[in-house]
Amino acid sequence: MEWAWVILIPLFTTYAIRILSYLHGWNICIRYQGDDQTEVQRKVSIIIPVRNEARHIAALLEDLSRQQYPEEHFELIVVDDHSTDQTKEIVSSQVSRSANFRLIELGAGEFGKKNAIKNGVLYAKHDVIISTDGDCRATADWLAHMMAGFGKKGIRMVAGPLMLEPDTGWFRAMQSLEHLSLIGVGAGSVGLNSPIMCNAANLAYLKEDFLRFLKAGKQRSESGDDIFFLLWLKKAQPGAIRYLTSPGAAIRTLPAENLRSLVMQRFRWASKSRLYRDFHIFTTSILVFLTNVSLILTGILCFVSFSWIMPFGLLFLVKCIIDLVFLERVLKHFGKRRLLRVFLPLELIYFMYVSFVGIASQFIPYTWKERNIQP
Repeated sequence: MEWAWVILIPLFTTYAIRILSYLHGWNICIRYQGDDQTEVQRKVSIIIPVRNEARHIAALLEDLSRQQYPEEHFELIVVDDHSTDQTKEIVSSQVSRSANFRLIELGAGEFGKKNAIKNGVLYAKHDVIISTDGDCRATADWLAHMMAGFGKKGIRMVAGPLMLEPDTGWFRAMQSLEHLSLIGVGAGSVGLNSPIMCNAANLAYLKEDFLRFLKAGKQRSESGDDIFFLLWLKKAQPGAIRYLTSPGAAIRTLPAENLRSLVMQRFRWASKSRLYRDFHIFTTSILVFLTNVSLILTGILCFVSFSWIMPFGLLFLVKCIIDLVFLERVLKHFGKRRLLRVFLPLELIYFMYVSFVGIASQFIPYTWKERNIQP
């Protein structure tokens, strides 16, 4: 058993250092939040790629029509990705009543969110782009908060939180808790001046940078290019990315309805990981994966020999303490400390769930928006 400790102690020590570094970065991000967010009213194009969002799109369009931002300073472009429901009709109805709303459709040979965003950006009139999703909701001051993120000189990309609501019930609460951990890591990495995470459902950037990214040919995944774009910009323009943690900058979306839809979503996210070439995101992905796999292996060994029960329990306890210290700070900031009630249940299944998704997503096809996609 001594040989195992030679591997496990350095592994869990490195994991602790990495997570605590994100906590330090989170504190830096919070500390400087708002210091330079002066009123910025540049003109902006909001891009919304949609496919079969008839249940949700009307509510989002209503939210965006009520933004506390000069109407003449923003346009909204909905890009339809061959919807087979009433999405186009609902959007068309809103477009006919709003002078600054537009609807465009992907051509017969173009499919997917990536192409929808690209076409929306090419169609956009303004130099700042904000993307979000058709199943999201926005507060009336969301656009003003996101644009204020450009108040600091040199900022070229602003990432905002994507919150899952409602978060009642154990299944929704666990999803929300996991998602808040990703928000914490995303903001923490920006605080460390080495961004590794963002979400296209709440992301603002300059049109010229996105066009340069397209020209560079860095888009290599079937799913969205949000993280690839962020990693490219981090290298091209160091220090030009910020993460807004203000609740006013948050976009809200629904959690997955069932376990299958949750797994398909995570497959979509994780399938891109093998294409990452950034050292920071690659090492973090490997470190998290190995930490969770080691818990599975030591857990299995408990059934082989009772002598493994103590090592497994000790490693699990160490990981819980590290994760709790980090999550508590993030949850407190967003007024979500009540989600800690599902912390232990989530920790008990998380190492198995992450290991399964990390492996399976690399070779099992997934379904997204009624399409089968190869990883």
